[in-house]
Amino acid sequence: MAISTFSAQVREAYAIADRLRAAGVRVAMGGLHVSVRPEEAALHADYVVRGEGEAAWPAVVEAAAAGAPPGVFDAKDFGAIDVAALHRKRPVPAVIRDIRAVMRVRERPFIEFADDNTFVDKAWGRELCRQLAPLRLKWFTETDISVADAPELPDLMAEAGCRQVLIGLESPGASALEGMEMRANLKARRAARYTEALRRIQAHGITVNGCFILGLDEHGPEVFAQVLDYARSIPLYDVQSTILTPFPGTPLYDRLLAEGRIIEPERWDLCTLFDANYVPKKMSVEELRGGIRWLTDRLYSAEETAARRKPFFAGLRRRPHDRPAA
Repeated sequence: MAISTFSAQVREAYAIADRLRAAGVRVAMGGLHVSVRPEEAALHADYVVRGEGEAAWPAVVEAAAAGAPPGVFDAKDFGAIDVAALHRKRPVPAVIRDIRAVMRVRERPFIEFADDNTFVDKAWGRELCRQLAPLRLKWFTETDISVADAPELPDLMAEAGCRQVLIGLESPGASALEGMEMRANLKARRAARYTEALRRIQAHGITVNGCFILGLDEHGPEVFAQVLDYARSIPLYDVQSTILTPFPGTPLYDRLLAEGRIIEPERWDLCTLFDANYVPKKMSVEELRGGIRWLTDRLYSAEETAARRKPFFAGLRRRPHDRPAA
């Protein structure tokens, strides 16, 4: 039996693995959590896969068939993966082929391109949109703010049927983003240009779901009202607010643990993006939990949602040749 899991559900996955092994079934485990906590996973599985599993999987199967003792299979010890054969940044014709297959069984599918940043490769993204346009699809994906400035891309996305993009804004102010990324610090450097970039994307008839992370080290109790004001100022069609989550295997978790700020170490079930399992720097845990409840009540009320969306639809009426948003 092969089990892949993420942190919030790993305890349930371990319980299933334990029951299967007790019944004499050999169990292999992989996934993001297992990759960063292989020693933990090895307590519950015969075979543990770290990293990408495709190249390592034949060796796991061979080990299980031969009754080999438990072990860890690290993707780095196996050959490179042919990404053209996987559902990631695949050749555009292969993506179109799969979408056509979906269209044969669903008359009007709404497609999600489930990638954290579908348009990180702008040339690939432009070609994808050109080939999507004749299909007359509606679709949604995640990307970053840079699509607003990419030549041709917003126009091509709109023509190809893009109805919404989810963009990680993280914080209404640039200072809170400093040092958030391990290397490039791109979010902090781009934050000053976010407002106009978001408006340009929505001006193309593509709604934006802006995502904020609450509880960054620079956030005090005032951040919740700031997010509400920011969402209104764009205005954002949709908004998602989550709580800063120290995932295992990340520098954030290690730093907060070293600082004594993790409330319940190894409570992986709290890695949901909506549970606070650490002590914020500039507010109390109670203020963080209460603040996000306050913000949620206001962001998602019928009146607030309608007020934020009204300018978007007014803009569509000024562009009579554009297709309406879903």
